Amino acid sequence: MKNFILLFCLVFSTLSFSQTKKYKRAETQEKANLQKDADWKTALGTIKKLKNGAILVALDFKKEKIAYFEKYENTKEANKIRSERLLANQQIINSFDSLFTFCMVYFFDVEDLHYFVNGHADSVTYYNPNLKLDPAITVQEDFFLVGNFGHVEQLYSKDSAGNWVYYSSKNSISAFVLRDQSLVQLRNPFPFYSPYHSLGLVKKRYNMPIRKFQAGLEAFEKNGVVIYMRREKRRVKRRAKIKARQEAKAK
Repeated sequence: MKNFILLFCLVFSTLSFSQTKKYKRAETQEKANLQKDADWKTALGTIKKLKNGAILVALDFKKEKIAYFEKYENTKEANKIRSERLLANQQIINSFDSLFTFCMVYFFDVEDLHYFVNGHADSVTYYNPNLKLDPAITVQEDFFLVGNFGHVEQLYSKDSAGNWVYYSSKNSISAFVLRDQSLVQLRNPFPFYSPYHSLGLVKKRYNMPIRKFQAGLEAFEKNGVVIYMRREKRRVKRRAKIKARQEAKAK
């Protein structure tokens, strides 16, 4: 009798654990679906606002690195880095000017990013097409995003149980990345980044990602709503099937 009770308790606890795990998985999936739905609505709203808005591009001059070599009187290395960054930043401006037409673009020093975090974006000074600071240049658009050539942050990853959890880190993708006005990286399905290779000819290095970035924004503006509606239709059908199965089991 004692063995039977132990066996019963073991089977009951196993079934209970299985059901709990099933409910948790369903709850996690539902949360993920709600988050995806929110991300889609945000993305569709963002692409509309960006069309009449602007992208503010941060240019990295490696000033700290240059200052380090100058401190130790390594003028040759300091001048080399300075020349490389001037060439790269001028090419970024040229590539946007010649290949990007989706919205207005402005260029500023990456060291001014702190103004956005502190809510003082109006304190930023922008560069003209010749890479010269021009106080006369001001952002006229109400809506803007901030972009730079860096790395994509991996926002979600799977934990040991296989669940998707929040996890902010940089992955290996070098890319031109968009962030909001508080410098929070945008999310899928918005085409918020365009991969690039940091080596090779400077012109090709920046032309390719900017060309793809332009194409990605245009495609999302044109097809985003259609894709979202198809997704919603599939979700409605899926929910109807689940409900039908549940009702069939209840009979």
